[in-house]
Amino acid sequence: MLGLLETMSLENRTRPLHLYGPEASKFFDVLAELGYSSKGFAVNTTDVPFDGKEQTTLLDDEEYEIVSMPVDHGIPAVAYAFLEKDRVKIDQEKAVGLGLPKKGPIYKKLKANGEVTYKGKKILLDEVSFVEKGKKIVYSGDTRPCDGLVKLAKDADLLIHECTYFDKKFVERNHSSIEDIVKIAKETNAKQIVLTHISRRYQSTKELEEIISQVAGDELKKKIKIAKDFMSINEIS
Repeated sequence: MLGLLETMSLENRTRPLHLYGPEASKFFDVLAELGYSSKGFAVNTTDVPFDGKEQTTLLDDEEYEIVSMPVDHGIPAVAYAFLEKDRVKIDQEKAVGLGLPKKGPIYKKLKANGEVTYKGKKILLDEVSFVEKGKKIVYSGDTRPCDGLVKLAKDADLLIHECTYFDKKFVERNHSSIEDIVKIAKETNAKQIVLTHISRRYQSTKELEEIISQVAGDELKKKIKIAKDFMSINEIS
């Protein structure tokens, strides 16, 4: 984090930086004690609750919501869910079929008011629209399997989950293994799972994919991927 803050300063950042996390204020105070002070931009910290089994809303606006959930890592840790709000979409074929133009400001008015009158004809939003369900992306952070994470990730479109161990003999407390991931995949019904925080003892991606295939089975393995540097996920269905 210190290196990232220094880089932002060198790049002449001026916008305030908001840090969210368990004991975020304490963390930044320690940096200050070590002699760090942000140059050119303010750093605002928000402490995220890390005890209990209830989720906390960190941000909620018209387009999306961000919530946190305490997880089990032996030290303060949380998982995060990024929840896109459902969106009302216009069915252009239905709209044009009822006499509306293909595009124009009338659609903004239709969405805002729930109805419009066009060329003497009243058209209801429900007649020409459908609801596009928002996406749900969950990031586990460091954790062993826990009920809170399963609850948070239920029916997620994408679950980014730590998977430190792929070999039972190396399994230690406070982290997750591939066996844990398979169980979590079944419990959450997540559509895609991307594995991160993989132990450095594993150097071969091909070997890990073979282990996933053996543990998860033919169907479940299709939804489990191994994260790579600069990896992009363009389709979240």
